[in-house]
Amino acid sequence: MTQATFYILNKKHEHERYLFACKLAEKAIHQNLRVILNMPSRDAADHIDSLLWTFRPDSFVPHELISDESSNITQPPPVSIFYPQVAPDAPADICINLTDTPPPASIRVDRKIEIALNSPESLSRLRQYYKQLASEKIAIEVHDFTKGKTD
Repeated sequence: MTQATFYILNKKHEHERYLFACKLAEKAIHQNLRVILNMPSRDAADHIDSLLWTFRPDSFVPHELISDESSNITQPPPVSIFYPQVAPDAPADICINLTDTPPPASIRVDRKIEIALNSPESLSRLRQYYKQLASEKIAIEVHDFTKGKTD
């Protein structure tokens, strides 16, 4: 059964969402889980591709940026990055969504992760998606890092 986890960061900058996604992806691969990162554009996909190499000096997150040329990979790495013009064809356990819309319905995973910033736009989008998932009877867990903290 699919479940969803929402993280509400006490941050206001998009870069912070991407760094948090890198940390979640690293944690997932240490649990032998496959992750797909759903990005809003090729530029955003390139950015997180670079971050996965540099977000921590001592980390290594094996990953691939899915493109038209990468569709022949026989053994995909634990983390795959995609954007609207391409889609992952390998199964995954987790989808970390970094777009402003829900991930494509074709993405079948056990766990969907949403990361929101502490901004009205980001929180509004998260509320809408929460309602959608709740209406589909999907279990939702919320981690709100804004409670009792300042930015």
